[in-house]
Amino acid sequence: MYILGINSGLNKEFFHDASACLIKDGELVAFAEQERFDRVKHSYHFPKDAIDFCLKFANIEYDDVNFVAMDIILKKFITSAFSSINLRMFNPDNLYGRLLNFNIFFANNKVKQNLKKIFPEKKVFDIPHHLSHAASAFYVSGFKRSNILTMDGRGEREATAFFKGEENRIEKVWDRSFFNNHSFGICYRILTDILNLGDYGEGKTMGLAPYGKPIIDFSDIVTYNGSYKACLADFSKIRWRFSKFRRKEGEELNNVHKNLAASLQKSFEETISKLIEEITITTNCRTLCLAGGVALNCKTNGVIIENGLVDDIFIQPTAGDAGGALGAALQAYVELGYKPKTKMEHAYWGPEFSNEEIKKELKSTNQKFEFHDDIAGIVAELIAKGKIIGWFQGRMEIGPRALGNRSIVADPRDLGMWKKVNMVKGREAWRPLAPSMLEEAMQEYFENSYPSPFMILSFTVKDEKVKEIPAVVHVDKTTRPQTVTKKTNSLYYNLIKKFEEITSVPVILNTSFNDKSEPIVCTPVDAIRTFNKTGLDYLAIGNYLVSK
Repeated sequence: MYILGINSGLNKEFFHDASACLIKDGELVAFAEQERFDRVKHSYHFPKDAIDFCLKFANIEYDDVNFVAMDIILKKFITSAFSSINLRMFNPDNLYGRLLNFNIFFANNKVKQNLKKIFPEKKVFDIPHHLSHAASAFYVSGFKRSNILTMDGRGEREATAFFKGEENRIEKVWDRSFFNNHSFGICYRILTDILNLGDYGEGKTMGLAPYGKPIIDFSDIVTYNGSYKACLADFSKIRWRFSKFRRKEGEELNNVHKNLAASLQKSFEETISKLIEEITITTNCRTLCLAGGVALNCKTNGVIIENGLVDDIFIQPTAGDAGGALGAALQAYVELGYKPKTKMEHAYWGPEFSNEEIKKELKSTNQKFEFHDDIAGIVAELIAKGKIIGWFQGRMEIGPRALGNRSIVADPRDLGMWKKVNMVKGREAWRPLAPSMLEEAMQEYFENSYPSPFMILSFTVKDEKVKEIPAVVHVDKTTRPQTVTKKTNSLYYNLIKKFEEITSVPVILNTSFNDKSEPIVCTPVDAIRTFNKTGLDYLAIGNYLVSK
């Protein structure tokens, strides 16, 4: 049985991060974000390219798909918007509210029309947004029982929801509505807008926080006092209270901007930690799954581990809306009476390309290249010599962070490499970079270490190791590592291992292979184009080393 899951597009505000995935008899086969194909970051287009990839990878036709699952019931969203007594921005009694809800309605109909054209006879499951988030994490976590917390900007109504997962069943316990001005995700988005860090720049706000001091009072905006009903993330107050500090275009980040980021981040960490502590005590369960865009806040995730709030944690690498495609497909499979079978140990579910395909593109674009049997060994030597390499191998990762198949790699021992790599990518010089490392070395380098294959947890680097890998240690002595095993990515593991043999350091600098404001590269064409227009020294693509 094939089930196609989609997070659909067509509206920039409510339908971003379009994606598609395919499961066969409960096992994940293929999964990719639409942005990687249409090259529109956080794409809000209908995920036709992602769908086509999934079916092509499985070697099936449209008629072979048995069911389709969407990750959002917009009818509920509209019903909630028209019936809520506390509508605020969605109030149908004002022109803006009416236009917004009609926009949602017609966008939803357009998605349905597209699906009917492609899959005219298929049953389509409509899965609520936060249930999709919960399913996307729990059903691939490997946990038999777990608490599940989902946090994002907004779904149909919920912005935060708590579920219990057991075997192949997920039950919602409570939720908090953004109609009541509650949303962790929108709080962070509004402050990011005030700081003028760009659309989807919440990660920049998180990276800015360690430069400031948490001295601004957010206690009446983001707080938790022991009851989920009192769990507060009041986004309405942030805008009117802090808009006077709005950063102008081109203005340098000043201490107030940094302190705002630090203060909100600290409030997030404290509030979400208290919420999880209460959940753990109430359920007597010390296993946790996190999903939703807020779950990409690796600093908060690291605090959860550091404070010993749980024994085991799983955060799905596409924790944001793109992961809804996976959650919808898995939940549909459960509703059909089956039990999902995939334990997600890696994130490599996208397209891959043979040496023959790569060589064809290299020749057609007149690149200078050499074939190497031991591409990992060659690249390890170049990294140790201070070169910055585009690394394009195997199946593309899912999620916002490159995990060793579409990466830019460099030497973490050179502090200057931090600014050099940021310059290559056109990023702000102050933004931190992260390491990939051998999993068996994590206890040697980090306090309170825990396996982190998806680069989604932050740890404090031990004092004696800070000077060893300065290019990947942030100003607060933390880092966001990817722990790599031979089982999940043998080639990337060998690259790091060979670098260790040369330098005695089992760590390399790893950042996503893309240029400024572009999605991570997907195809050899993308990789070659990005290599040629940036300051990369070499491109390791398949078994070929490309030079300029």
